[in-house]
Amino acid sequence: MLADQEREKYFKTYLDFILSHFEDPVWPRTISTHTTEGKQVLVYSKDQALVKFRQARLLDCRINAYPSYTEWKGLNRQAPNFLFMDLDLSRFKSVEALNKALKNTLKSIKEKIGDISPTVLWTGNGYHIYLPVTAFILELESLFAEFENPSRKFIRWAEQFLTNNKADPCRRDSLSFRNCMLRV
Repeated sequence: MLADQEREKYFKTYLDFILSHFEDPVWPRTISTHTTEGKQVLVYSKDQALVKFRQARLLDCRINAYPSYTEWKGLNRQAPNFLFMDLDLSRFKSVEALNKALKNTLKSIKEKIGDISPTVLWTGNGYHIYLPVTAFILELESLFAEFENPSRKFIRWAEQFLTNNKADPCRRDSLSFRNCMLRV
């Protein structure tokens, strides 16, 4: 029983850490768990998310990097203010090559964005890199009027650009505000 309490305490601390990466308003936001079999469920508060996470015994818990109200009638209402990069071990010949890609990605971030420290997580199959950034809704700027979904395209492009095209290529055409799920 004590082990479960300790595990939940650790989990809550980590959830708070992840939530600290997000701009207000944080909620509503989608989550997924082992119980939902990856299906995203809308929650309106941290407490509601914790109930769902507990129901799943804290297994395979994820939270969307973006709030659920990003689109309305086909119009984007979300700035691309969170960059998520995925370096998968399966794309590299060795752990050493993966670690070199991580080192180069962190160097690239520093050179291209500035002296900031992204969150780096070892997932067991590679690294996830979380980088909150200051951004604006690209769709609201006339410069981007000719482009379809420029904010979404930006988060896809930024992942590849900052990782020197070492990020998971499967996400190149699929990453969006709706499926940017972060492991808790």
